[in-house]
Order: sequence, then C-alpha cells, then structure tokens
Amino acid sequence: MALRAALLQCFVLLSAAAIWPIIATAAKAQGAMAGEIGRIEVADPTRPADGTIHPAAAAAMAHGPLPLSAAEAAQEAGLDRRAHRQLLRPGAPHSVQPAAPQSIVVFPGEKYPTSFRTSEATGAKGPSRFVQAVNLKAAIYDGLGNVRDSGPLTTLAGLHRSVATSGPHIIWDPDTNRFYYTVSASAGASENRIAFGFSRGVHPNNLTSDWCHYTYNYASRLPLFVRIGNSRHFMIIGTNAFQPSYVGSDINAISKPPPGTTCPSTGSFKTGTVFTIRNSGGFLVSSPVPANQIDDLPTGYVLARHGSGILDLPSNKLWIFNVTRDSATGNPLFSPARQLTVPNYGVPAAAATQPSAAGKPNVTLRTLDARLGQAVQARNPRRPAGVFSFWTQHTVQHPSENRSIIRWYEIDPAPVTPVVLSTGTVGEQAGSVGTFYFNGAISPDRRKDGATKQFGDSFVINYNFSSAANDINPSIGVASSVRGRPLTFRTVKKGVGPYHDLSCPNNGDVCNWAGASAAPDPRPDALRPRPERGVVWGTNQYSGVRNPRPDRTDWRTWIFGHQP
Repeated sequence: MALRAALLQCFVLLSAAAIWPIIATAAKAQGAMAGEIGRIEVADPTRPADGTIHPAAAAAMAHGPLPLSAAEAAQEAGLDRRAHRQLLRPGAPHSVQPAAPQSIVVFPGEKYPTSFRTSEATGAKGPSRFVQAVNLKAAIYDGLGNVRDSGPLTTLAGLHRSVATSGPHIIWDPDTNRFYYTVSASAGASENRIAFGFSRGVHPNNLTSDWCHYTYNYASRLPLFVRIGNSRHFMIIGTNAFQPSYVGSDINAISKPPPGTTCPSTGSFKTGTVFTIRNSGGFLVSSPVPANQIDDLPTGYVLARHGSGILDLPSNKLWIFNVTRDSATGNPLFSPARQLTVPNYGVPAAAATQPSAAGKPNVTLRTLDARLGQAVQARNPRRPAGVFSFWTQHTVQHPSENRSIIRWYEIDPAPVTPVVLSTGTVGEQAGSVGTFYFNGAISPDRRKDGATKQFGDSFVINYNFSSAANDINPSIGVASSVRGRPLTFRTVKKGVGPYHDLSCPNNGDVCNWAGASAAPDPRPDALRPRPERGVVWGTNQYSGVRNPRPDRTDWRTWIFGHQP
C-alpha cells in the first residue's frame, strides 16, 4: 500500500507538471458533446476508476484550483518576483476594533495532513447541522462542534474511493430544507463527472444513507472550480472545463427535488447546459459563480469574471447570466450575458508573503486570479421592495501597493443594466500596510426558516491575511458591517507558523491556498445574543502546525458562527 501510494503521488506530480504550463484555448463545444454531457446517473460507490487519469485532474490534485493560462501559471509559480523585490513598509498589527463582529461559536474543522493540495474548505449551516467538506474529507457537526459523522470525500459523493475528487462546494437551501453539494470527480481520462446530491432531510446524521447521490456526466471534459447555487426551480452549477487545457466555462442547471426525504429518479430531472459562456462581445468569460439564494426567486443569477486569462485584466467588467424556467417544458433557459460595471480590478501582482521558514525563506501563497469565490443572494430590508441583493467578493490587486486585497460587492442583478448597490475592500483599513488579504467569503445575516424571514441588512466577510513584513503567519480574520456602517475587524484564528504543503517543497515556491465559505444561519435563536441581527457561519483555513514534517501539510480549518 505504501508503494502504491508513492507511485500514485509520483504520477500525479508528473502529470501536474505536464499540464501546468499549457496555454488556455477557446475551444467551442463539439457537436457530439451535447449528447455526451448531461446524463444523470445514481452515483455508484462500487464502480472503481478505470486506472487512467485526466491530466487536469492530476494537476488539480497537486495544485488545487488551476490557472486558466500559461501566463497565470508562470506568475503563480513565482517567475515574476519583481513585486517582492520592492520593500513593503511594515504596518501596524492587524487591528481589532471595539465593535468587532461577535464570536458566537468556534470549533476546529476537518484536516488532511498528507494531502497534496490545500483545503478547498466549504461548508453550510442548516437548522441543526453544519456540513463541512475539504479536498479529501467531509464531516457533519451539530451546532456546537460535535461530530455526527465523518469520512472520505468520496463517501459524501457516493463514489468509489479510487475516483479522484476535488473542489467540493456545499450550500443550504431553505426552500427545500436540504443541503446540496457538488464535487469534481474523475474516474478516468474520459470518465469525468460533476458529482452532486442533497440531504434527504433537515438533520442528516451520516454521509451515506441520509443523502441522495448522483453524477452529471462530463465525458472527456473535466469540470473544475465547480460552484453550486440555486433558484426556486434549479440547482445551478458553474464550472471551468479542461480538455486537457482550459477550453471555457460552463453553466449547468438541474431541477431541484421537492422538500422531503425522497431521492427522485434520474429521469425526473430537467437539465440543461450552456457551454463556453461568452460576454456580449462574443469573448470567453470564466469561473462562473451562481448565487446561493436564501429568499427563493424564480430567476437564478450567475456572475462570471471578465476574460479567460490574466491578459484580459485589469478590467471594470463582470458578467451576469440569468437562469429561468420554461413554463411549458420545465427545462432551464439561459440568458445572454449582461455587463456589470465595477471599479477597475486586476490580478494581484505578487503572491502573499509570510514569515520565513527554515530553509524556505521565500515561500509564498497563491491568491488566485481575481475569480469570484462564492455568492449569496437575499433580501436586504434597507433596499426597495423587490430588490434581492447578490453578495460576492474576489481577491484583487491593491490600487497602489504590490499586495492583494479583497473587494466585496452588493449587486442588484435584476435590471437590464445590473447595478452595484455597495462595494468596498478588506485590506485598505488602518494597520493593513504590508499585509496581504485574500481567500474571502461573504454573506448577509438573512434568516429564512419556513415562514420566518428576518434580518439581511448586515453582512460578514471572512478571509485570510499574512505578511512577511509584519510577521503574520497565515491567519483567519472576519469583518462585518451593520446596516451599511463602516467595516469592523476581528482575528478569528491566528496561524502558528509559516505554511507549506507538498506543492511547495522548495525555496521560492508558491504554495496552494484556496477554500472559504460563508452563509447565514436559518435558525440562530439559541446562539443569537442580539435579537435584532442574524448569525453568519463560515469556514476557512489557517497554518495550524508549528513545525510540520516535510511530508505533511500544515493547513487546518476552523468553523465559526459570527453575529455582525
């Protein structure tokens, strides 16, 4: 078994090295693709992988979310270090404001110390359960951090343990009272799928029989950076596609099950896919993120980053797609892209710095490519009736310093010309000079639990921050705004040492780093000290081992409920 694991690790790293520098292409969907992609099957945990591996799956196992072009790969590999040669003057310690968001409950989440890549942590809170997944593991907790069940990510996905899985994403849907998940799954070079499913009810206690497990066939087109959202009618899934290099981004829609405990037959789902999504000028856009709707709406919304590579940025454009339902057939309908004008943004010019480690003084952390991380849509009572705010964020370049910050948005996506209702940054506040901010997740405090609908005019964003200049190991922070007031800040979990994993063994490497989530608590009564506000739950990662072994990774995850 040890030899087999070593051979698999060697194969993965060699395959990753082969695909990492490939230049992105703008391939169109082939005519046969529509027939191949979209077949839904019940997930089969007895069906092993075929012994081959998609090159992009191997790269994702080693590197986490893949860059979309060779230029991005070169930057993230640290080939352009000019920014790090410029000295950043140290700032004040990460500030903690007196009115910081209230910590309600915190507890440690899942870890996988021998993983090739970073956590890709995701999670969601239902009325009595928190479900978390990381890149190779999943767990169900009660609201106080007690584990109900845990196991391999393949167990949650309903797949054989030999299937390569990555990039989980989990949401809670208060409309059908179910958790939903997606996982990228590769059982072979031409056997790639989106594994998806949902809990049988409100209170799942295990990863197997309390869930309905399915797969959505993607044939030789590997789905990565898979993100799930919802509308009244559909699960909406955005993904980047590799064949084996990046060929475009897709939006999939699958009809939702009714509330209850049944698992619908595969033939009962209404499905549709739009391949290689493009903007109004006909050019590729990338990394589509559907909103997790708290107040269910007949229209679902998906937001995508401008362009399909680093050369397309900076830009002041994001792109919105609508997903609606054909009243005659029940099938999903996809709108053309609509432009959302935002403040100018670009890919961070420098990977995030951290304190030196023995023998590795220049190891840095990936901040990704200005792609949006996740989105939550909900009613904000401060807005006019009929407006449902779409909240999202991404990591971007600081306007005047060589470091990353997080920009967040509150958007009204419904008008023909979508509108930014409010926007701001994490990383430009007092005491932030010299510190990198990245890997965020945002949510309003909207509560929806059956007929109970409350709050939604305040929000919480969680994120990572680190700095070599300010001697900050990779840590977790939160910021919040109450009814439009300025952000206040708090450190949730401090990193205990410099980070490394198996993707960055050498001095000068750029380490994997990705994975964060945020969503409101549908039933916060037992945890809520201020009755006029809700609670937002998040999960994120930090450097959690002071002196890890060279063959181990030291990311750990933290789960937390906060009140703005």
